[in-house]
Amino acid sequence: MIKEKEIKQTIKSPFIRLLEKEIDWIEKCITVRMASADPALPLEDAGLPPAPKLPDEDHLYIDFIKHHQLSDEERLILLLSLLPHIKPASFSYFLDEGDTKKSGLITSSTKAQLLPTAETALFLVSGSDLSKRLAIAELFDSNHVFFKKGVLDILSKNDSGSQYDGELKMNQDYVESFLYNKVRRPRYSSDFPAHLLETKLSWDDLVLNPSTDEKLAELKDALLYKDQLSEEWGLGAHLKPGYRAIFYGPSGTGKSLTATLLGKMLDRDVYRVDLSAIISKYIGETEENLRKLLSKSEDKGYILFFDEGDALFGSRSDDVQNSNDQHQNQLIAYLLQAIENFNGIIILATNMKHNMDSAFSRRFQSSIFFGPPKPEQGLELWTRLWPEQLKKEPSLDFKLLASSKPFTAATIVQIVHNLALQAIRKNKYSVGMADIKRIVEELQRK
Repeated sequence: MIKEKEIKQTIKSPFIRLLEKEIDWIEKCITVRMASADPALPLEDAGLPPAPKLPDEDHLYIDFIKHHQLSDEERLILLLSLLPHIKPASFSYFLDEGDTKKSGLITSSTKAQLLPTAETALFLVSGSDLSKRLAIAELFDSNHVFFKKGVLDILSKNDSGSQYDGELKMNQDYVESFLYNKVRRPRYSSDFPAHLLETKLSWDDLVLNPSTDEKLAELKDALLYKDQLSEEWGLGAHLKPGYRAIFYGPSGTGKSLTATLLGKMLDRDVYRVDLSAIISKYIGETEENLRKLLSKSEDKGYILFFDEGDALFGSRSDDVQNSNDQHQNQLIAYLLQAIENFNGIIILATNMKHNMDSAFSRRFQSSIFFGPPKPEQGLELWTRLWPEQLKKEPSLDFKLLASSKPFTAATIVQIVHNLALQAIRKNKYSVGMADIKRIVEELQRK
């Protein structure tokens, strides 16, 4: 007897039904193109059937097609690059009876794995109609949504053949989101050199100067209401995509934690960019590394956090004396355009804002100074961070500590951590001013 749960599992979702129709559609298109008596006929005259109707379902694959208003030709190319992940056997249509590959249509590393090329897509859509081919070739331009957003890529064959001979490959992130309807977090790689930032702390744990707090409140509002201003207030045409902010000030003043808490507030992942993997001494590599990172982050809602960002966004040279100066200026020009066109959130943190090119400051909507805590904030930090297991000796005066030396939050955490370890090790849990002085001197010697 079939259980009710098993019956429900056999019911196909609208997306699965669409996917089956999509596969049937592209197989019919392949059959028609291969069997066409006159391959010079354009797509509509060749009898290629229209794409299946999209269902009203909330699914990333369907949403992508609707949002970008893809034509049947674009949809066919998108589906062609997805086909190896759902039904690679469909490419058997391109094989001769002797299992020899038709030149320029299919590339394969093994006999069992057939992969589509860009040439396959051009042939499938335009046949040998030159005018149609030239028109469709524009869909492989770097400014097209497929390549601008890193959906597709054409892997070079490193030979003297056509630029379309390379494998037409869909980005794995899009494969997973289209098939499984969820965006998986990216792993650290050469294309995405960044680490996820997470915290168990909340805004209540962040102690800042009143002036910093006020500027941060403005930043929160700008991020929370950006979509409302763009869509409901009609300001979208006048606002740049994404958002850019600079956090500057000494180390340990809460820049990284603030960026992470902003991600928590907006329900967005925050990634700290590994600048050592971005910056290269070879001309053009830094730009290419950043392009890959931004491309992989497009439309994902990420917050990219560039810590010590002045290493990348440094000043250009007014007096160009050699090729290095010229390259630095070209790099700055590229970075300015790249971050301005990025539709996510970029936060750049630096200890030395004066090292940054002034052109960057003008393109960032927010610039917030994170200074050392004032005495009242210092007192609050010492009180909050002090564990109840540590007993205060009469000589220990938090108010005096906060007013005599403006320790940053990170430094206070380190001092308390070292005191706690010392207390456990020596089984002595009372702490006086002399103990703190000794810990501070040890930290200063490091």
